[in-house]
Amino acid sequence: MEYVAPWLRGEYQDGWQAGIENGIQRGRQEGIQTGRQEGIEDGIKKGRQEAKLETARELLRNGVNIDIVVKATGLAREVIEKLVETVH
Repeated sequence: MEYVAPWLRGEYQDGWQAGIENGIQRGRQEGIQTGRQEGIEDGIKKGRQEAKLETARELLRNGVNIDIVVKATGLAREVIEKLVETVH
């Protein structure tokens, strides 16, 4: 049998246990909410990056100079140079 301090017996013990359970539940809910928000933000970032890559591909397909593609998309020159290999 689990030891319970005398001052925690009876209604105090019930309240103590309820408080712990409530805290655990709130912590879980906050964790889930934080995880969702981080997932949404991550998805938005990935979507923006993919849009930039697609724009760069289209510009390269249309013969736009690499320097202009870098300026237009904000992507690193190295990234654009790798795209050149896949586009042509």
